[in-house]
Amino acid sequence: MQYPDIMLTGEKMKLTRILTVAGILCVLFAIVVDAATVTGNTTIRVRAGGASSSATEIYTATYGSGDSGDFTWTETGVVSGVTITISRNAPSPYSTATLRVSASASAQPGSYSIIVNAYPATGTVGSRSVTIIVVEGLGSISPTTIPDGKENTPINIPFSVSSGSGNYTWTASGLPNGVTMNSSTGLLSGAPLQGTSGSYNTTVTVVDNTDPVVSTQISIPWQVFPAYIPLSSQGQICYVSNIVRNTDGIITTTGDLYVKNLQVNTERRITNYSTTGTGTILNPMLSPDGSKVLYSYRPDSGTNSKLYLVSTQSTVSSPNQGLILKKNNQEAIPSTWDVKYASLSPDYNGNQGLIAFTYDKNDRAELWLYNFSTESLSQLRSEPYLYVKHPVFLNSSVIAFVGLKNGVQDIYIVDTNGSNYRKLTSNVPVSPQYDRIQSSFRNGTLLRPLLIYAKRTYNASQYKYTDWDVYVAEIDTLAGTLTEYRVTESADIDEFSAAFFGDDTVRDWVTLVRDSGQMFYEAGIIPGNRDVWQTNYDTNNPNNSNSLKQQRVSTTNTGLVNWSPVPPAEIPESVAIENTRLVYVKQSGSYMEIFRSDWAGAGFDTTGVQLTPSYANANKFSPSIARNGGLVSFTMGSVPTNIYRMNHDGTILTQFATNSTQNSDLSSVSPDGTWIVYVRRTSANNYSIYAKRATKDATFGESEIVSGISASEIDPPSFSPDMTKIIYAKRDLGGYFDIYYVPVTVDSINNSIEALSSPINLTNTFAVSERMPSFSNTGAKIIFCSNKELTSEEYEIFTMDINGSGIEKIVAGPGHRWPIYSPVSDEQAGADIIGYVENGQIMYATLARVAPSGSPSGQNPVTNIFNTGISVPSDYERFSWGRKRGDGTIIGTRTLARSLAAGQQITYQITVDVDEAKLPNSYIINETFAYGTGGFSNIHVLVDGVNATTTLYYYPAAGLQTLKINFMDGMNGGVADHIITITMNTSMTTGTQGFVGTISYSIDGIPSVDTIGGNGSAMVDSPYLPVDIYDAANLLSPDGIIQDFDLLYAIDAWARDVQLTGYGITWPQDLNNWDTILLGTPTGSGIIPIWLNGTYLGGYTYNPSNPGASYEMYWIPGTF
Repeated sequence: MQYPDIMLTGEKMKLTRILTVAGILCVLFAIVVDAATVTGNTTIRVRAGGASSSATEIYTATYGSGDSGDFTWTETGVVSGVTITISRNAPSPYSTATLRVSASASAQPGSYSIIVNAYPATGTVGSRSVTIIVVEGLGSISPTTIPDGKENTPINIPFSVSSGSGNYTWTASGLPNGVTMNSSTGLLSGAPLQGTSGSYNTTVTVVDNTDPVVSTQISIPWQVFPAYIPLSSQGQICYVSNIVRNTDGIITTTGDLYVKNLQVNTERRITNYSTTGTGTILNPMLSPDGSKVLYSYRPDSGTNSKLYLVSTQSTVSSPNQGLILKKNNQEAIPSTWDVKYASLSPDYNGNQGLIAFTYDKNDRAELWLYNFSTESLSQLRSEPYLYVKHPVFLNSSVIAFVGLKNGVQDIYIVDTNGSNYRKLTSNVPVSPQYDRIQSSFRNGTLLRPLLIYAKRTYNASQYKYTDWDVYVAEIDTLAGTLTEYRVTESADIDEFSAAFFGDDTVRDWVTLVRDSGQMFYEAGIIPGNRDVWQTNYDTNNPNNSNSLKQQRVSTTNTGLVNWSPVPPAEIPESVAIENTRLVYVKQSGSYMEIFRSDWAGAGFDTTGVQLTPSYANANKFSPSIARNGGLVSFTMGSVPTNIYRMNHDGTILTQFATNSTQNSDLSSVSPDGTWIVYVRRTSANNYSIYAKRATKDATFGESEIVSGISASEIDPPSFSPDMTKIIYAKRDLGGYFDIYYVPVTVDSINNSIEALSSPINLTNTFAVSERMPSFSNTGAKIIFCSNKELTSEEYEIFTMDINGSGIEKIVAGPGHRWPIYSPVSDEQAGADIIGYVENGQIMYATLARVAPSGSPSGQNPVTNIFNTGISVPSDYERFSWGRKRGDGTIIGTRTLARSLAAGQQITYQITVDVDEAKLPNSYIINETFAYGTGGFSNIHVLVDGVNATTTLYYYPAAGLQTLKINFMDGMNGGVADHIITITMNTSMTTGTQGFVGTISYSIDGIPSVDTIGGNGSAMVDSPYLPVDIYDAANLLSPDGIIQDFDLLYAIDAWARDVQLTGYGITWPQDLNNWDTILLGTPTGSGIIPIWLNGTYLGGYTYNPSNPGASYEMYWIPGTF
């Protein structure tokens, strides 16, 4: 189609241009509005610090028309305290990006805007507006502790959180019944219900419900105490008798000093001065470990007071005993000083620490220190007309005391270096008056130490002083302030000499703290009798204080009480029943054989393992296993019968004792496995008792202990735990059984045992048989069978004291035989596990060492009776009980006296028992004890009586030394049983010394390190006469008094010219001094003259100056 030429006029041209421009603008407009787009969340919420303080979001970009290429991402906007980053995500074209927002704790809560941008390589940017909301971070929960609660007593503890939005939900778990938490407010409230006492670990959680939701929690340990906390009987107290006070409460004279064990209710007399009515003992204080007591003493008002530090296991009768001495044996404090009041520092341990004491002068009483480490004196405070009284340590560096100046009494404190001297009270005339003060030094965890004291104030309206009451005071040593709480307010009753109970250990729910606890004081609650009472205090609710009372000492006018833990003592090794085994007789084929049953799961294996070989074609019977589980002996029923021994697994079966014409029978292995005692019938109705070292065989000589025993039958002899006695029973010809014991002395070096006297009949009853005896684990009791309440051959089980008294029936009814004590005991509960045969079954039960309250007279019935399920044949019922022992194990036992004399030579032994079932190639003994000042020196070692090859190392720490003894082929007798004798010198330093030993060896490439058992501590003290081993009933029970039986024991030792046993291996050091000690000298009476003289009842002392007999003890007249 053809168009004709058109000639445009001016108006038409103008219109054409307008239309053209409009079209271009439309195209451009279309390009602008079609930019890239960005999608993603428009709001991000974060916390300012802590949980949920960071967040991430993904954003996506989409091309607009004409866009192309990779995206580039940015964000615009700044928020203080908030870090914002954006990064694109692969792959190309990077159409997504991650925005990261992290708010620090400094970020301010609020809403903030930023823009997220996406730029295509070609095209137009896309953007997204984003709001960041910062929410306050969730802080920490407080409080972080919950005070200990009490049953039926409300608690009200508001919990809060240091920061957050305020929109909270609170929860708590691990709460006692009766206590809940308010979910909205965080208030922990309620009252623990009755029966909910115990330890709790409560978790408190708070949830902040504002988005983002976060939570935090805290776990808090605390305790709920019983509603009724009885007065605790743990620990020990010291006190003074016969206290005389004047009308102002000041002590003028006293009697003697005693220590009472509250746990077992026993007392020991510490002083025997015989100056009641004239002498004065003041402010006794038990040492931190309770092993010693510090006090001042003067015989009469005309002499100075001196300071004494005496073992709680000693009794002193002379003012020359127990003085504090330097290493050169000189008095630490000049004898001319008048030292009335003193206190030990909390860090005193026998070798180091301080004594704070007063030195009375005409115009003042000064405060001084004695340093045990440096043996030096230093003056701490001296001020004209200031009279220092009753110094006590608040801790190791601060001392509190009562000061009297210008008639006014105040409480002061001063550091041990003399600085920070401050007066805590600001009393004015007429001044309050203070009795003795005591501190809380036994609880070193207290932020603010405590004082306890009796005080009386002046009542101006009545023109007289009030009664003496007890106060507890909390001391801020930094600020120099004292906050006082009165805890007694008894009308018309004076309470004196208050003291805290307890320390930082929870004892029967009680610890030494300010809020509440227990205390002692001296008071005349019973009219006319002022004595020691224990009670409670409560500083938060004074009405609860002094509400419980228990009279602790009933002797008239006792007081000045002080408490401490019972000092550390030897803790017998604990053996659980699952670590024991039985050895008994069981028929196998045609003969009786020896079997062993170990504990298996819930009881003893009733099948057992046969130890003896059947090929011997003879009955085997009367087995005995060492208490340590190593060696087994038994009788081989050949003609004549013989004694055999073997290992606990039946290996190394060896003929031990034999005679070609006489029966050898009825053997027992000693507790440590080193000796075997047995019986031989030398002719019809005639027997002898023999013994020899267990490591020997039938070719080795034997020791005859008792010969010519006329009897128709005899029961097996056995050793006491300390191997000082052998017990057995015999039937008189045509008569009945009686129980006998023989005191013996054992020489393991020379392989001999010697009887110290003829057999002693313990029962000697008419027409009654007492038989099958053996000793208890402690050696204090004998268990046996008796038919005194049944027919002739039916037996019940009894125990008696080792002197034949105190008989108690423990298992009633017929059918009982062969009772024994097992190796299992509970020292805390005071009980043992015993075994016995009942109608052919091996049984076991629990036996209390003291008959429970309410037991029938003369009875102590066993409890928790179990049947092992093991049957034993008639006439072969005897069985034995020992520890379960692994093959090749090595057991060491230390025999160490409990008391050692200072500055003397001592000797002790280590008995080593090697299990021959599997021998190691070697073993090493390491014995560690103190070195240097206060330690041991001049060490000499014998192995089986021969000089040993040893090495001494000064490790593992300063002040310690370790003795190393190797045993291998060619050295120290090789790998075998040994008796190690260690001799050393003690220092002049007194106190408790510890001994720690190990035995190291390898079996089948597996190393073992076993601890040496036995006594591991000894008290080194001034050498008092060590013959107090019996009480008035002839029981092995030291009572602090030299009784008749103690004297008879010493006289018997003198007659035999031997050393005393029980307190030291060699005393007296020089046997030639026995005559002087027993018979006396022209200038000093001996034991026998004192004993015969009715004027004197057994006082004693020692004479360190006697030439040629350093520290031997000589008797002088005295009284108990």
